[in-house]
Amino acid sequence: MSGRGRAAGALALAVLALPSAARAADWRATFAAESDTVAFIGTGGELFKAPFHLAERETLWSPEGPERISRFLVSPDGRHVAWLTRIGDQGLTWLWSSLAPGLHRLVGFLPFQPRRRGVLRYEPAIPTNQDAHARGGRLIEPNATMRRLSINALEWGVDGASLAFGFDQGLAVTRADSGAAREISPARILSLTLLDPAPFYLAEVVIPSFDAAREPEGGAEFDPLQRPEPGAASGSTARWHLVYPTFPEWKLFEASTLDGRDAWTADATTVWWADGKTIRAVRAHDPKPRVEVNAGAPVVWVGHDPSRDAIAWVAGRDVSRRPIGGGEPVRVIRLHADCRRVLSGARGRRHALVAGDSLILWNPADDSRQSLELGGVDPSAVIESSSGALLVAGSTARASTALLYRADVASRRLVPLDLPKLKNGSLVATPSGERALWFRPDPKPPETLYVVDVATGASSPVDNPGVVAWEVLRPR
Repeated sequence: MSGRGRAAGALALAVLALPSAARAADWRATFAAESDTVAFIGTGGELFKAPFHLAERETLWSPEGPERISRFLVSPDGRHVAWLTRIGDQGLTWLWSSLAPGLHRLVGFLPFQPRRRGVLRYEPAIPTNQDAHARGGRLIEPNATMRRLSINALEWGVDGASLAFGFDQGLAVTRADSGAAREISPARILSLTLLDPAPFYLAEVVIPSFDAAREPEGGAEFDPLQRPEPGAASGSTARWHLVYPTFPEWKLFEASTLDGRDAWTADATTVWWADGKTIRAVRAHDPKPRVEVNAGAPVVWVGHDPSRDAIAWVAGRDVSRRPIGGGEPVRVIRLHADCRRVLSGARGRRHALVAGDSLILWNPADDSRQSLELGGVDPSAVIESSSGALLVAGSTARASTALLYRADVASRRLVPLDLPKLKNGSLVATPSGERALWFRPDPKPPETLYVVDVATGASSPVDNPGVVAWEVLRPR
């Protein structure tokens, strides 16, 4: 393996390390029962729609020359996909949508390069496991050489029928089925996140250190010719703002302490977030933040409980809940040690609370809980099946590599599975949530992955059929 390099060969080395490594199975046969529709990106850069078992496919976009997809994301209702393509840093970026007829192409524009505004920010040129909006699978972990100067903020509109995107002159919006576009703010955007289901956004905005002259504004079609480059705003900073869709221009407000690293939750009108020992909130009709809860210990998780019309949070040793309308908090669980992390599977009913050397499985529906001994394992990810079976990925202080475990509720411990230990091992659920894929993400997609049955822990290797990323689409 020394001739292939550590990064590209680590997974293959782990495969050979198995006592009796089985021959990798065919993806199509292995996932024959996984019929959910998925938007895949292939190793050749193509975007196609197919059942997860890949028995048939519909191509949505194919690359021409060096053009590649830089971003793709699914609409809030899960039915449609939008994506950005570009060639390097100097060419046009194109926005595409599966809602649009024909070739699906909507509008072309020049991408934003933060360094020209005095902010050093880079992002990978293709979809990777660092995508902020990723809900599905990403098999690639970027290295430094994969990062580019251009930044492309992209997010679906609140209505699910429009798309907001950042370009070199500001922020714009377009209909996802027509391509008619208009500028909605001159603010240069590094990132944009819909605080779903609340009808507004969180954006990281570049703020110049001086009042630079306003550049010429583009028309609705965004002139593809290069515009005169203004003087760089040296010393610019990036600050977080709340973005409220209004007509004709969207309104931006300082986001107080809310930023892209905070734990947050939302309902249809309000966003709550953890700010140290405090939970703050903003509302659709009022961007001024208000203190909702003083927890007395750092808040590590906050969630919305629609069945009780309440918010819940984890701070220190306490799991607490309070009605949205106000009132005294109620302690739900008292832990034996401070909670340092809360893990949740994509479709799981329970939250896994990491406290001391225990993993507490809490079901908010009835507040039932089970405790497992970690035995020195530091959990990093969990996947829960529909039957309540649980897989846990984690590492120990004695080894930097990650291992996969099955939660044995009867013995209250984690049982290690007969799988390779992987540095930065990644655990991703299949669309059904009944199985998981275990692999090491690298700059090159792994040739072999391990498919694990969540309920039984049984595993087997499977060949990568030529995919690097996917997002699950919901049926119409």
